[in-house]
Formats: sequence, structure tokens, C-alpha cells
Amino acid sequence: MALWLATLPNIQAGIDMMVVVLIGLVISGVAAALLARSLTRSFSYFRRSQEELERNLAWVKTTLIHSGR
Repeated sequence: MALWLATLPNIQAGIDMMVVVLIGLVISGVAAALLARSLTRSFSYFRRSQEELERNLAWVKTTLIHSGR
């Protein structure tokens, strides 16, 4: 991309490469921030799922213990 941009306005390729890298870093930083935000919300779902799994296992154990009586 940087080399292609360097041919258009006749700017040095090194400067274009730095600009492209900086734009890529900004885009990846924004994407990482949005991803981190959504991941922190998803951990509450995992906690709830873990609690539900523990309740379900306790119910299965209780049912198996008392099913023969």
C-alpha cells in the first residue's frame, strides 16, 4: 500500500511506509479497545454459566442419590 501511495504524489517511499504503519496502528488500537470492551462484558456470561453448571451438577447428583429410594 505504501509503495503504491508513493507513486501517486511522488513522495518518498519511507515516509509513505511510516504513514501507512501509523494508520494501521491507530486502526488496530481502536479495534483492540472495542474488543477488550466486549470481552469484559462477556465474562459475566461465563460466570453465570459456571454457576448454572454447578447447580445442574448438584441437581444431577441429588437425583442420582435419591432415585433408588
